[in-house]
Amino acid sequence: MKIRVVSSKDEIETLSNDWEIVHIAFRPSDKDILSLVIKCPNVKAFHIPSSYKKSISGSTQMYLSMQGIDLLEGGVWGHR
Repeated sequence: MKIRVVSSKDEIETLSNDWEIVHIAFRPSDKDILSLVIKCPNVKAFHIPSSYKKSISGSTQMYLSMQGIDLLEGGVWGHR
């Protein structure tokens, strides 16, 4: 399975709608995560660095959980 790395907010608009796993390589706001969910309706998981997971609000984490989207932690050095 391929992982799409998104390095900035500007890249969100360039995504195709068929990505299932997206690595967010910047500190996303709640709005950025919602934009990603809208842009990629088939997304199954967002992969983010451990240090960024702490900044994701509880309501956003609950929304992702309700949508069946996993929030995974870790780096992507092997995927770049």
